[in-house]
Amino acid sequence: MYAKCGAFMKARQVLEHLPFRNTVSWSALIAGYVQQGEDENALNCFNQMLREGHASNSVTLMCILKACSNLRAVDRGEQIHLQLVKAGLPREDIMLATALVDMYAKSGAIAKAWQVLDEAPMWDTASWNALISGSLEQGEAEKALEFFKQMDKKGLHPTAVTFICALKACGIMGALDEGKRIHDRIEKEGLLQTDIILGNALVDMYVKLGAVSAAHKVLKGLRVRDTISWNSFIAGLDMSHATYLLCCLEEMEADGFSPNAATLSCVLSSCCRSGLVDDAQLYFLTMTTKYCVKPDFEHFTCIIDLLGRAGHLDKAAELLKIIGITDVKVWSTLLSACQRWGNVNVGRWVFEEALQVA
Repeated sequence: MYAKCGAFMKARQVLEHLPFRNTVSWSALIAGYVQQGEDENALNCFNQMLREGHASNSVTLMCILKACSNLRAVDRGEQIHLQLVKAGLPREDIMLATALVDMYAKSGAIAKAWQVLDEAPMWDTASWNALISGSLEQGEAEKALEFFKQMDKKGLHPTAVTFICALKACGIMGALDEGKRIHDRIEKEGLLQTDIILGNALVDMYVKLGAVSAAHKVLKGLRVRDTISWNSFIAGLDMSHATYLLCCLEEMEADGFSPNAATLSCVLSSCCRSGLVDDAQLYFLTMTTKYCVKPDFEHFTCIIDLLGRAGHLDKAAELLKIIGITDVKVWSTLLSACQRWGNVNVGRWVFEEALQVA
């Protein structure tokens, strides 16, 4: 109980004062550490458990493999794998095999992950999802898509998670035709009616591949959509086409969704690239009052960059004074703008301030 609530000191004290400790008590502490993201401590406890002569069980091993996966500690995970092979456990326990696949895939050992899965006498969707998502996380989009196809050939039915990974892989690879085929399959299975995350992934894939009209059609056709749905669409648009992006923002608001910090970052960035100074300033000044969004570093740097590009150097300098940004890149950007516009006075002030924060 203490471990799962994050009270590790108390949990450890209870464990230390037990008249005897066993695998169950150690496993409870280890599981709590992993659940709370304390993976190094989980490994340390596991090592101490072994030193005390306690045998590990499948629960302990799954937790430790999860810790190795989180830490990308493939060497430690491989040692545990060897122990499992000697005990014959991966062939008997599909959940352990899945944990091994996940650990290897997320650590970048894709070939090893595939070997574990290929040698397993039985699989389930979770095993394949671990392989596909791990490959994608390692930037191996082509392999992820290939594993998706192989999973199909094995007769396993993809879940929404599988489809989301496959769509992301298509977006990375530029595989629009394959993405359309996956879309057709998702439509036939009626998944878009219930899974908003899958719908967002589909919007994201289409807009990233330049199929803006298809992305918009999917977006408007979603039975359930949210701010993330609109952000997926807006963020994928060509940032140099600010007029269209602003129209989409109006459509988003008309749809009943208020832009958040991520949406407004896209808006300011697009206005900056298109030179729409007045629009950018309007959205920046009304972020807090209209949208209840507090400007962050990205918003400030974007508006300063825009003001510098447009020659409003005094405004940019004044804003820098107010917010006190210490990032040298921001000061350098404004200094370059001063040089471009030949403003010696502001340029000198920016240079002197930049030296102090460097």
